[in-house]
Amino acid sequence: MNWKKFFISLFVVFAILEISGYLIHMIFLKNEYLTETFKAVFRPHDQLAANMWMLWITDLIWSFFFVLIYLKGFRTKGLIDAVKYGFYIGIFCGFVNAYKTYALCPFPYLIIFYWFILAMFQSLILGIVLWWLYRKEPVKSK
Repeated sequence: MNWKKFFISLFVVFAILEISGYLIHMIFLKNEYLTETFKAVFRPHDQLAANMWMLWITDLIWSFFFVLIYLKGFRTKGLIDAVKYGFYIGIFCGFVNAYKTYALCPFPYLIIFYWFILAMFQSLILGIVLWWLYRKEPVKSK
């Protein structure tokens, strides 16, 4: 494995995940999070800010495995496989996390649906980004 390219890919995936997460949660869904439902369940802003490092670490770990799994098992036929990979991860992470949250917390269904759809969109974009980063590097047969 080309470790230099791996860590560049990890950085790119992590950066896009953080930027898109900011756009989703701090711009697109910001007003929803200001409702009483979310205020009753989420930590106060100062506690959220103090715990941001945990979110960054979990996103970094997620990004690491997103890149690793793509390189070890999904990088075979090009763009189509990258899109499939993004779709599979979107279902695996986005659907499961959103709907488990819905089962456990009193959030409006529309927000859960947004979380799922937006996580799917993130994963699809990240799969395409990985394909783009590795498009010129030949795939080694196993």
